[in-house]
Amino acid sequence: DEHGCDTEAPENHEKVKNCLNELKSISNLTLQFGIDATKLDTHYKGRRFHRIYFNFPCTPDMYHTAEMVEKFFISARKVQRRGHQILLTLVCRLGNEETTAEEHRIYWHGLIYGIVKASQAGGYRLIKKRRFSDSTNNEDPHRYGRMISGNKYRHECTDSLHSCYYTGDARQYVFEKVERFEYNEADIVYSEEDRDCRYPCFNEDMDT
Repeated sequence: DEHGCDTEAPENHEKVKNCLNELKSISNLTLQFGIDATKLDTHYKGRRFHRIYFNFPCTPDMYHTAEMVEKFFISARKVQRRGHQILLTLVCRLGNEETTAEEHRIYWHGLIYGIVKASQAGGYRLIKKRRFSDSTNNEDPHRYGRMISGNKYRHECTDSLHSCYYTGDARQYVFEKVERFEYNEADIVYSEEDRDCRYPCFNEDMDT
């Protein structure tokens, strides 16, 4: 694609091949590769989708990810109607001795993904947010459960069987398409960086 990513499915990866075969066996499911998330209106001209899932978006240069996410929202608006939803899952690290979980969340979701600006640019409002829990956690089972083959739906690094450590506290945000919307100042929290370069993120305690 235009970001220089290989859009071919890694068929040589045995686990991926098994998952793909299982997905292909589902009668009402169509697998498509090489779709540019910033050009959904081009790929699916004239079609409408009541719900769009976008899990762990990224670009080769992570500091270009916010631009890509904003273009995604703008493009998605053209293939959705009012009231339709976007479910966006983003990486987030657990807290440690140096950085709290909240500081990680504001940095990743506020700066790297720029979701406040992106969602407003597309005309979407946040209506729900939740943790994207690992299905191995029995106390908080993963909402997507398991595939028939027993494979768990979780994030894995490309060419690796391990989940990226940046997804330790991953969050899923649910947005709804509206005519026009602006967030209240109380809904937004800012980084503690220099005021001239602060970036906004959704307040963790925001009532959705």
